[in-house]
Amino acid sequence: MRYFKENKSRLAPIIVVVALAILTLLSVSLTKKQQELRSKALSDTAVLSFAPTTISVAPNNSFNVSVILNTGNQAVVGNDIIVQFDRTKLTLQNIALPSPLNNTFRTYAPITTGGAFDISTVVTNANITGQVEFGAISFDYATQTLTPPFNGVVSPLATLTFFARAGASGSDTLRFRYDSATSTTDSNVIADPATSGGVPEDILVAPTSTVAVTFTGASPTPVPSATPVPTPTPTPSGTPRPTATPSPGAPTPTPSPLPTPSGSPTTASIILQVQLEGVTVQRPDKTATVTLRQGSTVVRTTTVTMSANAAGIYSTTPITNVTPGTYDILVKGPAHLTRLFSNQTINSGTNTKNLTALLLLTGDIFPNDRIDIFDYSQLVADFGPRMPTAGSLADFDLDGDVDIFDYSFLVGNFNKTGDQ
Repeated sequence: MRYFKENKSRLAPIIVVVALAILTLLSVSLTKKQQELRSKALSDTAVLSFAPTTISVAPNNSFNVSVILNTGNQAVVGNDIIVQFDRTKLTLQNIALPSPLNNTFRTYAPITTGGAFDISTVVTNANITGQVEFGAISFDYATQTLTPPFNGVVSPLATLTFFARAGASGSDTLRFRYDSATSTTDSNVIADPATSGGVPEDILVAPTSTVAVTFTGASPTPVPSATPVPTPTPTPSGTPRPTATPSPGAPTPTPSPLPTPSGSPTTASIILQVQLEGVTVQRPDKTATVTLRQGSTVVRTTTVTMSANAAGIYSTTPITNVTPGTYDILVKGPAHLTRLFSNQTINSGTNTKNLTALLLLTGDIFPNDRIDIFDYSQLVADFGPRMPTAGSLADFDLDGDVDIFDYSFLVGNFNKTGDQ
C-alpha cells in the first residue's frame, strides 16, 4: 500500500482509465430491491471440475490435478475456489497458474506486496486447514486496470500439486467446497454485475466433480498407544469461612422524590435506521459517523454505534441534546460512502428516522469518500486467507471473509463518490 500512497499522483491517469471502464461496464443503478444477494436474475450455469478424476499414488510421491472453469455461456468477473482434502494423507506442494494467463483473470488472490500470486501463503494455510483457497479476478495488477468479463472455458484455471504423505493408505476424495446456493464463504463464480442488475450474483452449479485418490503399496504406520497419565489426587480444600453477617446499622434514609418536570421537552434525540449495502441478515455491531447540518453550517458531527436486526437493518444509539428543527443528515458507515438525507424534521423528544430507502454504498476502505484503486488494492491484499485475524474493512458484506462477493461490490461502485 505504501507504493500506491507514494505514487498516487502518477497513478491518477490510470484511475481515470479504470473509471471510464467501470462507467462503460456498469450502467445500471443499484436499488434496495436489487440488493439481496442471489436474487437469481440469472440461471446457475458455471461448472467447476477436476482433471483427472482418479489418481493412484504411492506414499512419498506427488501428483497434479487441474481445476477447470466453464462459465456456461455467461460472462463472469471472478471466482473463489476452495478445494478440500485430507491433510493427514496429503500435503499441498504447489499451485501453478496457466502460462500465458487468461486475458480476463490476470490477478490471482491473495497477492504479495509486489502484486504476484502469494502461493506460499495459500500452501501454508492449506496444509493447516485442509482447504486450498484462492481466487481469480478480472483485474490486471501490473497495469492497475480492470479487464473485460470472461465467457467460456478456462482449462486449467490452476494446477494443484499434492504429495502423498508417508504411511498414507486407503483413499481420499478431493472436492470443491460448496455449502449452499446462498453461501458466500464457499466456492463461487460471480457473473458480470452488468448482466445481473448491478448486484454480485453467484452462478455456480453445485459441483459434482471429485478426484478419487487411491494410495498404493503402503501399509499404515502403527500409532503407539498413549500411556495413560495418572489422575492427580485433589488436595482437600480448607474449611470454608462463614460469611460474615452485617451488623445492623442505622436505617437507610429514604430519598425524597424528585420533582416531575412540567411542560414539553425542549431538546430532541435521534435514532437512525440505515441499510448497509451487502448486508441483509444480522451482522456484528458497527460504527458510523453522523453529521447534522443546517444549510452550510455543520451543527454537530458525532460517532455512533449501530446494531443490526434480523433483516440487517442497523439502528444507531440515540444522538441526544439536539435542538428541534430541520436538518440535513449525512451518514458514513465504516467502509461506506457518505449518504445525504435532506430536510429531515426533528421534533422535541425521541425521533426514529427510517433512512433505509437509500443504501449506504460500500467500498471506501480508505475514508476519502471515493472508491478508487487504493481501496481496490487493499481488498486484493486482504483477499482470501490473507485477511488479518482481526478482520478487514474489505469484508463489505460482513460475513467473516474477503471474497469475490466483496470484490464485486467494490467493482460495482468503483469511482463513485460520497454525497456532500
